[in-house]
Amino acid sequence: MSRAELLFERMKQRMKYVYPVYNGYLCETADRWNVRRTAEGLMFQRTKGHYCRMALKMSEIRLPAYMLLAALLHDQQQDVLIQDIPKTIPEEHKIKLMQVLQYYHDLEDTIATSVVMEKLLNDMEDVHYLALILLFAKNLDLLRVRSRKVLSGELEITRKYLVLWARRLHIRYFEKEFREVEFRVTCKDYFQKTDILLQKLYSVNSESTKSLMEDIDGNIFELKFINKLRKSEFYNQLCNKGYTVSAEDYNNPVIYEIPLYNVYLLNSESEPLYMRRKSEEWVKYYLDCLVKKGYLLLGYEDETEQYLSHFILQGKWGVRYRIFICTTEICKRYFYSSKIQEFSEEKWHGKRKSGIIVYDKEKRPHEFDEKLTALDFAFYIHKDIGLCAKQAIINNEMRPLDTILKHGDTVTIISQSDVDNQKYSAEPGWMRFIKTQKAKEYIIRYLEIRFSELDVGKTVEYFGRFSFTLLFT
Repeated sequence: MSRAELLFERMKQRMKYVYPVYNGYLCETADRWNVRRTAEGLMFQRTKGHYCRMALKMSEIRLPAYMLLAALLHDQQQDVLIQDIPKTIPEEHKIKLMQVLQYYHDLEDTIATSVVMEKLLNDMEDVHYLALILLFAKNLDLLRVRSRKVLSGELEITRKYLVLWARRLHIRYFEKEFREVEFRVTCKDYFQKTDILLQKLYSVNSESTKSLMEDIDGNIFELKFINKLRKSEFYNQLCNKGYTVSAEDYNNPVIYEIPLYNVYLLNSESEPLYMRRKSEEWVKYYLDCLVKKGYLLLGYEDETEQYLSHFILQGKWGVRYRIFICTTEICKRYFYSSKIQEFSEEKWHGKRKSGIIVYDKEKRPHEFDEKLTALDFAFYIHKDIGLCAKQAIINNEMRPLDTILKHGDTVTIISQSDVDNQKYSAEPGWMRFIKTQKAKEYIIRYLEIRFSELDVGKTVEYFGRFSFTLLFT
């Protein structure tokens, strides 16, 4: 399988994972697009990866589902678009898609017009923002692929307009990436030296970095990931200290004064005091555990954005890290501006911010805004299925009914009637692990009927811990 085909399959997997509710029309559109464009021959195979990388970037930012289609179809004529878009697409998404693509083409035609830029920045609408993101993603990918053959005109547009737009809109990811490409093209010698130096440094410190990620307690944070410092950022920081880059002198102690990695420790919480509380927990964990393992906390630095301050941590072999503690939303906002919050998962992705999506045996998605067990899911499907439930098949594995379901699970319920032609088999012990109120009500109602057949005045063990006396039948 070619690299382009691997990217295409990876993109479809991302569609399923990030946009489960809209996965149907996304994959259908992608397959139609792939079949039609493949007929164009070798030229499409050379550019197919470009479209897939753009779509993957849209999913990484967690933009609306239709933006993945915009990435695939951005250079197509309108009559061709109609052929690729299936009827299963929600009408709202279809309208938004056409608006984004229309404005994208208008923006592409006037990319070097300062008047248009100022007007855009002063009157930014959702469709404008999304079209700009699409324009950024396209130009960045092309510049990366053609870094050795970038024309002076393209570089001038990047430096004069794209970087400026990204900075004015506080979209730091694209601003930094554009500057990285600019550094690669305009300062080839320094870029190569910096690249060789950093490769040596990263190779020497790989074990230290791996050890750090293992040493950070995973119970404190839901997500942790690490990014290497960009070559342009490293070069600028080294120059600010009065040194030039030398690929041979990787033992220079000044180099180790620059944090080579950014470590992000994230949680989904959104309360105002979250970061202060988590920062205190992290410092306590550092004092209790990390100090004993050879780590040293060097200080605390405030960013211009108060919500993304960071600690400076020195590792076991002298390498330094920036430790960022924040929420996933704040991290997203930092890299892609506050505008990104308007495209919430709850509104656009078909799943609730704090909920999950579970699939039944027919692969139909079901949304839940709370934790639930396989038994809760059985009662959700139907009361009788819940009361007859015996076991569950979760992702092709036999599991007990008290298993907590996770986002993306596929669940099949096995009932008593399927096994031995018996029917209701609900037990009081189910109340120990059942989560949803609806399921609890069904169980209690069934148990009341069941226990009403017992003698009045008899004490009955209820739920294993409590007891009650039947006063009436």
